[in-house]
Amino acid sequence: MKIAVLGAETMLGLAVVRQLRQRQHEPVVIDTGPIHEDWLSYAQLLEQVECRFVVNTMHLDEFYKTGTVSAQSRNLFRQIAQFCFDTKRVMLHASLSQVLPNEPGILFDESTPMAPGNSLGEYLMTAEQRVMSMGDFGIVLRVCNLFGNEGAIFKKMYELSLLGGTMRFRDDYKFAVSCAEEVARVVVAMAEQVQVGAPGRGLYHYCSGMMATPYEFSSSLRDMIYQYVQVNEQRVEIKRARRDSFVVGASLSCHRILSDFGIKQRPWRSALAADVKQFFSLKDY
Repeated sequence: MKIAVLGAETMLGLAVVRQLRQRQHEPVVIDTGPIHEDWLSYAQLLEQVECRFVVNTMHLDEFYKTGTVSAQSRNLFRQIAQFCFDTKRVMLHASLSQVLPNEPGILFDESTPMAPGNSLGEYLMTAEQRVMSMGDFGIVLRVCNLFGNEGAIFKKMYELSLLGGTMRFRDDYKFAVSCAEEVARVVVAMAEQVQVGAPGRGLYHYCSGMMATPYEFSSSLRDMIYQYVQVNEQRVEIKRARRDSFVVGASLSCHRILSDFGIKQRPWRSALAADVKQFFSLKDY
């Protein structure tokens, strides 16, 4: 089947494209960078290839690179969402847990009221509401702490791998992790079922199994990087600290996606290698 990937230049978009090909589907790659307001060109492409399912990841990369989501991006998203609704195409919109309160140790389900604490959360909340207003043609998949080129921890650790240095992370609470490769597996599984008539619509949560402390995750990431990057004698030193350097989002309950789609959680460690390889340009796309 053909599935359009809007924002195929992002870490998650690349992973979705790769997963689709592995599952013998035909991804229609829609590169939204650089963003422009000519949404009709994207709509015409969707019409020509007759895609009935659209995966949207376009907003994730831009925010983490620039600290904002541009007016052009917001307008493009609104126009394409409206086009999907008008033409009866299903949009699966990737969102993040930053729309929920940042309270480590608590699992939030889909009924928890949104309470964004920053500009990303505010935008994500608005985008989610737009997709949810599409009724049967809108699906929101909310994930936790998506690491990749959408997160500064990869870039910072890579810099220190070359230069040497110390990173400090807390070890007094656990949080949920999502790797791009694992989220892509879930996206494709949902798309396959919806395409053959599964009734799942609305809001879903997913995060990888095996919660970890920031210290545990960063230590595993460092060890994985050393398998792919040649470093000097000054290796990255991971130390425990009272405060950490990256934003931790809320942890998500994943019961609804298991109930509606039968999608089970997998350990984040099993997908971390693929994310590291992709980040360091060892991707097969």
